[in-house]
Amino acid sequence: MLSKFTTLVLTTLVATAACSPFPAAVLETNTLVPRQDNCTEYCSVDAGCTCTVRPSDCSAFYEVQSGDTCLTIGQKFNNFTISQLYRWNPSMTLNCYLQAYVPICINTPWYTYTPPIQPPYGTHYTVSQDPVPIMPGIIDTCQEYEIVGPGTRTDQLAAENGFNVTDFPKWNGNATTAWQDYWACVKA
Repeated sequence: MLSKFTTLVLTTLVATAACSPFPAAVLETNTLVPRQDNCTEYCSVDAGCTCTVRPSDCSAFYEVQSGDTCLTIGQKFNNFTISQLYRWNPSMTLNCYLQAYVPICINTPWYTYTPPIQPPYGTHYTVSQDPVPIMPGIIDTCQEYEIVGPGTRTDQLAAENGFNVTDFPKWNGNATTAWQDYWACVKA
């Protein structure tokens, strides 16, 4: 008969081994473990363990590769918008944080793709339109975003959008330049 302490130790060891970032016999295959908080814990030798949130009716997955961005994944499949990719995978946040070797949802039965993958440079979105990816550190009170094109300078954004160029770093995580293919805050 096992004591309560022995049972607790064995339970802890099994739980730790089942989702350890270190190679072990238990991790011969990748595992998806549903949790009560709408989070699916994904564990693999390559990725370790991470919590992801995705729709229960996801019909297609893609395993993120090293070097992938939201835009490169969207271009690879060409059947969803980057904003929709975020809606399916809110764990990646509006910054489009992707973890290599972790699967993400790339389709659901109810979704109908309307091109383009990402709107043209200079397009404006509000926060309710899920601009993805946003520049890191954007203030929570941002009201309007613009997707930055190649060579776009902060003084151009300020002139076109009617704000003082000194506001750009205040609104965009202390950035002194606008990042191409990212959404920058242009109104707060």
